[in-house]
Amino acid sequence: MILDYIKAFFIFKRPPKREAFLDRARWIPLFIVFSSLFPTPGLQAKSPPKELPLSVSIQSLVKEEAKYDGRRIVVAGRIQSIFMKRGRLGMPFLEIHLVEDGAANISENPTVTVISLKVQRVRPGDKILVQGAYHISGKKAGRFLEHYIDAEIIVPDHS
Repeated sequence: MILDYIKAFFIFKRPPKREAFLDRARWIPLFIVFSSLFPTPGLQAKSPPKELPLSVSIQSLVKEEAKYDGRRIVVAGRIQSIFMKRGRLGMPFLEIHLVEDGAANISENPTVTVISLKVQRVRPGDKILVQGAYHISGKKAGRFLEHYIDAEIIVPDHS
């Protein structure tokens, strides 16, 4: 009778038999390879297509700002002033104030603020083209800003 208890004890303590078919560690690489052969469109990360930027003058941007809020635009103008500032975490960014090119009196013309996280080689008085998203209000570089263009590209305008 004691011998039966000992046998029963060793039956439960003995490790289970490992069969190659049921071994999970061998199936994980096969699952990865198989799942990569048949990709499902719902699981693939896709970025939404970007809309084409609208070419806008600074005066129409200031007059109809709600129309362009959050949209990608292209603006041409002359740099009135440029400031190198630091964001909340100490990262440098440029704050550029643009005026309409060919304006008779610069002080009366509307200006638009351009924020660029990339430091550009531009100076006050240069003519530039700016492509980016216009925002009535938002947060950029750790600061709350109003009426600005988040610049994607800034290029000199040689026309």
